[in-house]
Amino acid sequence: MSDDNAWQDGRSQTASSCLARGRSLSNEGRYDEAIDSFLAAINADPDLLEAHEALWETALLRKAAGEPALGLFETMKLRRPTGSEKQRLLNALKQLAYDPTDFECVSDAFQSATKLELTHVTPWLTKMLRKMNADSSKPEPSL
Repeated sequence: MSDDNAWQDGRSQTASSCLARGRSLSNEGRYDEAIDSFLAAINADPDLLEAHEALWETALLRKAAGEPALGLFETMKLRRPTGSEKQRLLNALKQLAYDPTDFECVSDAFQSATKLELTHVTPWLTKMLRKMNADSSKPEPSL
């Protein structure tokens, strides 16, 4: 697995190169490294819908492969409030990448995307929330 902070340092790389690298890593089954690359792409361009979609697809592949969820310490660290809305988005997405069924993480990502006025990502997250809500046996409040 790559360095835990690698996904946070996407500013020095272009979103498209991070996206391409993530796709390649995901195709090789190197899901954790792919997640880091997709998060770096989102850090560089938070409204890049392709990176969000690729992150979600990789999260599902990772889960289907039986990979473990984040540990309690890492999860608690990511749930800590931060000063930056963008960082809150990245934290929610990282949690979601390791548990793609976590409604609360999708909701947190949606709230951050709305506050950041992400015109491509917000409608996609809205659809995801609605689908998760409809699929759940115990529906969350409607959007």
